[in-house]
Amino acid sequence: MNSSRSHCIFLLDVLKYYTGIIKRKKLTYASTLINASSSRSHCIFLLDVLKYYTGIIKRTSYKFCDLAGSERLDKTGNVGSRLKEAQRINTSLMVLAVVPRFLTLTAMALQFLNLTAMALQFLNLTAVALRFLTLTSVAIRFLNFTAMVIRFLNLTTCIGQKIIAEESFTVLTYGISGSGKTFTLLGDDHRPGIIPRSLENLFSLYEGQIYPNPSAKLINGQITILEDSATGKENLMRKKILAQNLELESQHKSIQQCIWNEHRFPKGPIDDAHVLIWVTFVEIYNEQVRDLLDSDAPKYGVQPNASKKNLKIICNDGRVFIKSATSIYVKSSLEALKLLRYGQKKLTYASTLINANSSRSHCIFLLDILKYYTSVIKRISYKFCDLAGSERLDKTGNVGSRLKEAQRINTSLMVLGISIDISCEYRYIRGGHSISHFNSGDPSIS
Repeated sequence: MNSSRSHCIFLLDVLKYYTGIIKRKKLTYASTLINASSSRSHCIFLLDVLKYYTGIIKRTSYKFCDLAGSERLDKTGNVGSRLKEAQRINTSLMVLAVVPRFLTLTAMALQFLNLTAMALQFLNLTAVALRFLTLTSVAIRFLNFTAMVIRFLNLTTCIGQKIIAEESFTVLTYGISGSGKTFTLLGDDHRPGIIPRSLENLFSLYEGQIYPNPSAKLINGQITILEDSATGKENLMRKKILAQNLELESQHKSIQQCIWNEHRFPKGPIDDAHVLIWVTFVEIYNEQVRDLLDSDAPKYGVQPNASKKNLKIICNDGRVFIKSATSIYVKSSLEALKLLRYGQKKLTYASTLINANSSRSHCIFLLDILKYYTSVIKRISYKFCDLAGSERLDKTGNVGSRLKEAQRINTSLMVLGISIDISCEYRYIRGGHSISHFNSGDPSIS
């Protein structure tokens, strides 16, 4: 017979996780429309085995978890405390599903993430739509809300350096609702924001190099040379949209004057390449990607319940793109600003208790630059992302569709925050430059 050379001790404990609190109590059940005895908590049965040898104790642990079921609020009919329980359950299950994928951080995952974490390479702020953010090492500390002399395009700061070096980047404005994120990106006629200043810098740098016709374009993530018939269609489309914002021409002169009073941008040409610049403008509302430059789509403004076509995000051979998104060819900063104003009219807004004109979606303004040399075409991409503001439900007074929007917004921002943190840690381990980021609620910039 074998003789045991150790003492064995079994420790049993039963825990439940209920609305964010771990309790040693009886399990919690309640009735819903789809389950008369629905578990309202996650249950964990733990078995710890301690093996005591002479001079050493070895521990083995076994855990058995019964997770509460995910619930669709329109099916369960939850209200009051049941609704709060369902929200906590769904959020915890979402985090449980997302975090392990982030923690693997393999080379394959990073190709899909593109520095914003798994599934967020193209701005997948809600695990579907925000895979878009290619968060390169751009630092947003240049944002100076109080002085409104935005130093980011001073040639000694981040964005100005990257435009001159022709490096792709992504800019995000992040913070609570009503903190000034949209104004930081857009500004007004007397205090231009990030996007108008970037456009002036860009078109100044490529002065004399802009190609007169849209002869090359990104189609399904690939650079494609257009036939003459396709080039003609692109010209007709751009003329149709640009003709709708003629009032901006007089305002643009004032905007230009303000910018050039504060900056001295380098002027081109910088080489012998032909330059083609394309603009794409989309929003992400309730996990749907919507085209803001679609000339056939109606204007929405403050009508968040209106239906829009949902675009698909495709990943093909490592290239991530939005299928069928409208891209318009531009030859000047004025034309690019016209497209920005055109798309703004279709953004989704609504009123809350803390913001009378609250954005209910994340929007992304993209500039794709194609530099055509004799034997090669180089692509540079700039993305400007105006994230919807995080909201406290007890402050905004949201109910109904506003409540659903706020939940989607807060969840997507939480996932984005996790993604940025993990991406920064991984880049630090790999010896790369981490992403500089901060919340626009920081008193130094608010």
